[in-house]
Amino acid sequence: MVNQKGAISPRAILVVLGLIFFVPLSIAWMMYAGIIDFRPGAGVNKGILIQPPVAAQLPGTFAKLDLNERWILVHPLPRVCSESCLEVLVGLRQFHRALGRDSGRVGLVLLARQENNGVAEEAEKIYPEFNVISENTGMLSQQFEELADGDGVFIIDPLGNIMMHYPPDPDPNEILVDMERLLQYAKTDRR
Repeated sequence: MVNQKGAISPRAILVVLGLIFFVPLSIAWMMYAGIIDFRPGAGVNKGILIQPPVAAQLPGTFAKLDLNERWILVHPLPRVCSESCLEVLVGLRQFHRALGRDSGRVGLVLLARQENNGVAEEAEKIYPEFNVISENTGMLSQQFEELADGDGVFIIDPLGNIMMHYPPDPDPNEILVDMERLLQYAKTDRR
């Protein structure tokens, strides 16, 4: 490889350049062919990603509340709001406040059933930014039932797709981490 004068031979340079070109190309081909099985681990999202996203059947009330082209967190309220239900509402309030200047890009919606026994009024006392909807929610509630038994918190993107779900007692910090990431990369809801 090294000649008598201490210089690297042209043949060695050619071999090194060939390796620099062909080794990555060979590895890429083996990955494509399935010889090397490399798949990234689980995603970094904290919620459950709904794939493919489902087009939400949004009631007309959403347009009246100026929720179009915004990220929407929807929480279907139970028939009776226990202590854990109130904790979820307080957690959602804290999440929304923690968004800071981006809180205007995210709408909070509570889907109330007709027989909620004052849960909607209690929610509005906890945080006035909650949009409580109790009329014409049948199609959307049915979609949530099909996706996750109607429990938990759902994220609807600005294009109107249900794209993420959290369990019935979500950690507001996990929602915050996911939403901050979504808001950072989203271009469709810039106001």
